[in-house]
Order: sequence, then C-alpha cells, then structure tokens
Amino acid sequence: MKKKLLVSISMALMLATGIFSGAIVPSAVAQEVSDSEKPPTRIGISPAKEKAVLKPGDHYRGSFKILNTGSQAFDFDVYVKPYSINGDCVDNYDAENSFTQMSRWVKLDQSSYFGLQPDHEQIVTYSVDVPMDAPAGGQYIVIFVETMGDDTEQSGMVKTSRRIGLKLYGDLGGMTRQAGEVVSVEQSQFYLDPPTSSVGKVRNAGNIEFQSRHTYKVASLSGKELYTNTTEIDVLPDTCRAVTSTWDATPAFGLFYVTNTIHYIDQPQFEETKLVLIIPLYVLLIFAGVLALVIWAAILRIRKNSRKNR
Repeated sequence: MKKKLLVSISMALMLATGIFSGAIVPSAVAQEVSDSEKPPTRIGISPAKEKAVLKPGDHYRGSFKILNTGSQAFDFDVYVKPYSINGDCVDNYDAENSFTQMSRWVKLDQSSYFGLQPDHEQIVTYSVDVPMDAPAGGQYIVIFVETMGDDTEQSGMVKTSRRIGLKLYGDLGGMTRQAGEVVSVEQSQFYLDPPTSSVGKVRNAGNIEFQSRHTYKVASLSGKELYTNTTEIDVLPDTCRAVTSTWDATPAFGLFYVTNTIHYIDQPQFEETKLVLIIPLYVLLIFAGVLALVIWAAILRIRKNSRKNR
C-alpha cells in the first residue's frame, strides 16, 4: 500500500512539473505595430561623433547638422561641456581633467538658433584653437544642443527639454600610449529567473582612447549557437567602461554554455566560458519534495528489511 502511495505521489509531482513548465513558456503572438505620429519636439544630429587630428598651434574648423524630426518648429541653444567617465563608469559632463582641456579651446560661431522648421536642418559651426603647450594624447568634449518645445499631453501644455550632443575627440599625437586592463567580468552560473546577463569592465591606462568590443555568446550543451551579441564602446584615457550583455530570450528552464569575450587594442584580452543553469524556484521545490519521498521510501524499506531479519 505504501509503495503504491509513493508511486502515485511521485507521478503527480512529475505531472505537475510538466503542467507548470508548459504554463510558463510564453507563446509567440504576432502583433502588428503601427507607425506612431511624430512627437511635437524631436531632434536629430549628424554626425554623433567626430575625431579631429590636431597639433599644437592649429586652428581647426568643424561643423555638424541639427535636424528637426518632430512636427513643430523649435529654438535651440548650443554649448560646450567636458567629457569624461567617472569612477562608476558613467558619463560625466562636468568634471575637468587633463584630457578635457579642449572644452576651453572651442569657440562657437553662434550659441542660439531660432525657428528650425519640421523636416529642416541647421548647420552648426565651431572652431578649435589649440595652444602651443597642448599635451600629447587625446582630448574629449561634447558640444550639446538643447531645445525647449511645447509637447501637448492630456494634462495640457508641458515644457519639455530635448538635449543631444556631438562627441568631439581630439587626437594631438605626440607621445601616445595605449594600455588597458580588464577590471572584472561578472557572470552568474545560477538563475532562478531569466534573463541571463554579464557585466564586463575595462579600464584605459593610456593617454588615448581605444575601442573595446564585448561579445556575449550562448550555446547549448551540444555546442549549437543560440545567441550572440557584440557591443563596441569607446574607453577614454584614465577611465573605465562597463558593458552589460543580456540574453532577453532566455528560457525559464535550461542549461547552457555562456562565453564572454573582450577584445581591444587589436587583440583579444579576455575569454571565459561558464556552464549556466536557469531553474525556477517551484521546480527546485518539486525536486526537493521528490527527493524527500525517495529518502522516506528508502528508510521505510530499510526498516522493513531489518524487521524481516529479526
């Protein structure tokens, strides 16, 4: 009787696991996405990043385009900010250091513009006067464009600010040094809930920027590639950069190989593969329950055998 009871309970647990597992797997539903109307205020910029090769004593001229991609005309201001990365690997537009001196070398031909119409563009021009004692290596600033527009919402007219910027990198040559280090790569091997993700941090120990490429690859136990994503990011001198890679389509239950690769200064710098398990909490509880039943059945059998031996 007890044996039949154990079998019945085990079968019920296994059936419940299958039912719940099927219940949490989302089905693919095709949805049509219609084009939304243009917002009243929307601003674009081209290019978003520019690199200028400079030398001491240079007078450099540059320009970029501002585009009105919204439905209303707007006015905008232009201003210059230093560009660096703080200790938390986050963009900083206030702190000044030896690599942001160019913010004091830039002159704007015009700091305010008025009445840029929808589907029109405006050329913004500037100059950079490089001092004779400018340090070798890289210089980094952002030329910001900020607009004030009237966005109509249900609550009425709301003033909204739109800001966009041109990242300007100045390469002054001289005694440049490229050097970096992988600070850390965080990749968990156990998840109760999807998605899987990793965070890779790279530090620039040189005096000129370099581009860091982070590749996140997921494969099945048989080696079949399931997901690959590559993110490229600039790492400025004496700063760090953190890149988060996420597999958004991670299933609720599975066992996979996850490989993180970091490549910079024309060569791979880091590669690591880990076995990653994704298992919901309720499955763990079911397994624990089944294991407890197995242990209980084993104890009962041992006791029964010991009675027979007596």
